[in-house]
Amino acid sequence: MNQEQLPFPGSLGPDGTREIRYLTLNGQPKSDLKEWCREFKLDISGNVADLTARLREYSGDDERWKSLGLVKTHSHKGPDSSLPLLHALPTEHSKDHRTAQQIAMVVPWAKSYVKRFPYKPPVQRTDEVDPHSGPLESPGEQPTTSIP
Repeated sequence: MNQEQLPFPGSLGPDGTREIRYLTLNGQPKSDLKEWCREFKLDISGNVADLTARLREYSGDDERWKSLGLVKTHSHKGPDSSLPLLHALPTEHSKDHRTAQQIAMVVPWAKSYVKRFPYKPPVQRTDEVDPHSGPLESPGEQPTTSIP
């Protein structure tokens, strides 16, 4: 039995490049082959030979690996649970990957921004007129009516 190992896309490295992992297809149960097909967004129908052939073809086509990309997330909902998480642990999303120099430059930038664009509170108007109430009248004045 041939125990060749074929390359497949792995998780994303810290520099954004995809790591390569090697899988042995021969002798694997159908459930494992179907799981790998699901992971790589391939059709999961067919017998062991079909699944193996599909995975073998996918292994040789690294252009199709790019279709995996990053899993899109809704920041308020978390990752889409229908897609396989191939790239990273959830905690890797929350890590600050800026250099110490980049972090140190934030405060001076913020101070210069505030100096250039200082905060101006909105003007509070006390003489605002309700456009639906009509013209203002002085306190002792009687409304005038015109008779034709």
